[in-house]
Amino acid sequence: MVMNHQTPSPAGSSAGSPAKRPLDTVVKLALGVLFCSFALIWGGMFLSRPDRSIPPYSIGSQEGSVVAVHVPSWTSDTEIETLI
Repeated sequence: MVMNHQTPSPAGSSAGSPAKRPLDTVVKLALGVLFCSFALIWGGMFLSRPDRSIPPYSIGSQEGSVVAVHVPSWTSDTEIETLI
């Protein structure tokens, strides 16, 4: 039995390389969904990034606003001031 049997090539194709088939519609749809989902995630993260012009937890960022803090009754005012 001969295992080196070659199938005859079609008349229009070249003998060196097989003809490339276009991507299936389902594969195109899946790749589109994949790339669009990454684009949407990146866009949402970019648009919702924090404002870096005001440093977080600084006293300057809390000027002009009222901060309500629940502290125990035995805490003194100086201890609260050191925390703030």
